[in-house]
Amino acid sequence: MPTIGINSTNSSFWVKNSAYFRLKNVNLGAKLPEKLAKKLGMNSARVYVSGQNLFTITQFWKGFDPEINNNSAEFYPLMTTYTVGLNLKF
Repeated sequence: MPTIGINSTNSSFWVKNSAYFRLKNVNLGAKLPEKLAKKLGMNSARVYVSGQNLFTITQFWKGFDPEINNNSAEFYPLMTTYTVGLNLKF
């Protein structure tokens, strides 16, 4: 007699393709030409922008991270972070 309330039947219902493509980290920077920096009264100047966890392309369940091997869904979602900065040397 089957047990009520327990799913013991083998099934591929919950099996998902967890292949993914992720852009995880990008850093871009540019240094001001030395002549222009000197004209502005600086030794050097550099501007930069950085991004972490910019996007993920996957067919996995929405909101789930395909890198996490966790069947209970107990994880924090990935946060997208942008950083912009300016380095000045006088």
